[in-house]
Amino acid sequence: MGGLVRGWLRPPGRWLIVAPWLAITALHYVTPAGHGAHMGHAMPGMDHAPEAGIPWPVFHDLYRRLYYLPILAAALLSGLRGGLLAATAVSLAYLPHVVHRWAELPTQRQDALFEIVLYFGSGALLGSLAESIRRQREALLHADQLRGAGEMAAGMAHEVRNPLAGITGAAMRLKRDGLPDPERQELLDIIGREGARLEGLLREFLAYARPAPLTRMPADLNAVVGETIALVTSTAARRGVTVAPTLAPGLALTAMDPARVKQALLNLLLNAVQASPDGGAVEVMTRSAGRTVEAVIRDRGSGLAPGGAADPFQPFTTTKPGGTGLGLPIARQIVEAHGGGVTLTAAPGGGTLAVVRLPVTAR
Repeated sequence: MGGLVRGWLRPPGRWLIVAPWLAITALHYVTPAGHGAHMGHAMPGMDHAPEAGIPWPVFHDLYRRLYYLPILAAALLSGLRGGLLAATAVSLAYLPHVVHRWAELPTQRQDALFEIVLYFGSGALLGSLAESIRRQREALLHADQLRGAGEMAAGMAHEVRNPLAGITGAAMRLKRDGLPDPERQELLDIIGREGARLEGLLREFLAYARPAPLTRMPADLNAVVGETIALVTSTAARRGVTVAPTLAPGLALTAMDPARVKQALLNLLLNAVQASPDGGAVEVMTRSAGRTVEAVIRDRGSGLAPGGAADPFQPFTTTKPGGTGLGLPIARQIVEAHGGGVTLTAAPGGGTLAVVRLPVTAR
């Protein structure tokens, strides 16, 4: 209970619960309780003020109804215990007013006492409903997490099966006697190659499943893009692909983890290089767009699958031989952790257009 009370003293509970409770209580104690009217004033053509102003008890009726606001807020924020605690606080604040003005409220005694009962009933009902809704939401979230974990496990099992089959087959053949040295060396190469593939798959899977915390600093997107292009230049040259950068000068700085953003751009850029035909070109451009800076990567490959049959950002979705299907999901995860976004669309005239958006640093 003490922890719950302390929780009310922190925003937003402090303002949603304590402030209305104090304000309504103060109004109760400063407003007269008798049946006299206020706001009486002479009407045109009359030589005295009428007695038909708004009776003070009407205001007390309003105040005791307003007490439901902190009860509602507490029930929504803290469930059943919060609703009952707020009803207790409201009742303790309101009851002395009722007792003190008992003789002045002959027509409202029963209503006032019954209102206290309603405070507790409302707090219990609203708190129970809030807890029920919260449990249902948590159950749906848990089910969604389990479904996602199941899909990840199925995808991982599918990707691991092929390298394991290659390693197992090669190992079984190595057990035979009299294998010539060239064949033995070929089988050992298969084991080494498939083992390295498994290691890379596990490394990427762990990077996606347990992303490292970001180390943010103000950085220039152009510098990060330039470093990324330098990393893929040799790979692109071996495939006969050129990388053509067009970097906008004077881009605003963005609070980023340069190493992680470089990893995201590297995954996208390697995809573009691998999708490009021999002799093709990959265009890399940076630009400013309002409160964001963008890196745009365009290739001239075959483009996205027709009809958008598979989400390219879904883990283990790949059309590349030997691909893990984790490069794009990791790229999106990194960029979204920076408060940005990644889109992948069909480029006009063919190929694919990848756009990375990052928020600029507030000046």
